[in-house]
Amino acid sequence: MFRFVEHFPESDQPYIGDSYGNQTFICFDEDKPCSSHCDCRQLGSQPDDFAFIATKASTALSITFYDSALGEVVAAVSGEAGTQNTEAWGGTTFDGLAILAQYARLKQHLELLDPGLAIVPTLRLLVDGFLADGQVFKSFGYNDLFERGYLSLELWNDFQHRQLDDDITLLDDTFSAVAELEICRFTPTLSLISTHKREKALVLPCRA
Repeated sequence: MFRFVEHFPESDQPYIGDSYGNQTFICFDEDKPCSSHCDCRQLGSQPDDFAFIATKASTALSITFYDSALGEVVAAVSGEAGTQNTEAWGGTTFDGLAILAQYARLKQHLELLDPGLAIVPTLRLLVDGFLADGQVFKSFGYNDLFERGYLSLELWNDFQHRQLDDDITLLDDTFSAVAELEICRFTPTLSLISTHKREKALVLPCRA
């Protein structure tokens, strides 16, 4: 599990979401149907409960690794790229955008690992569950990230295609909602017409 914290300039209240992967988040303060003794309520009470915590501001992203093995793998793979000073990959907190720039290398490293290794689930959580989530990086601007070298062409294309799919889905949902409103608006009128016809049918002509 990892935690994503996003700070907004117009609000003192950050968004806090916990994720088990699949690019979905459970809002930290949302009401849950489970009991107070459920495991999901116990998790997240301490930083060590998370493989990493990503903290996002309007212009920056940092990732602090609490799973030391994961942090070491990220530092080793990213440091091999030779694009960053070695000191940048020391400690436990890294520049999240610099890690995004190493997405392809981390993905390749993940695919070459034995699936049975203990590091695989946490590395997959970082690579597929976080770095591949376009919504996390959308506010930075995909084009800007690409031009600054943080986003590969492959990932840029993937983010753009998914954004297009989301936009199409939103349009479809909007049109469906409008259509339902139109149906609701005209249904009473049609009902009145139908009632009027039935009433006319009940009026029998007088016999001379």
